[in-house]
Amino acid sequence: MLADSAYGDNSEFRRRVRCEGLGYAVGLHRTTTVWRLDLLGRRIGDPVAVGDLADAIGEVAFGG
Repeated sequence: MLADSAYGDNSEFRRRVRCEGLGYAVGLHRTTTVWRLDLLGRRIGDPVAVGDLADAIGEVAFGG
């Protein structure tokens, strides 16, 4: 599934897509916060703003 940031910034939308077992790529605003997840979908560490990740590593790509 592909979606722009209007959907990508919505954590419930992303969660539901993952629950349906669908792969996805979405746009996100720099201020959107995300969590790292383990293989069971549990949160790891603290949430991080997408912009901070992009600044740290140069490029960010997310998908499920």
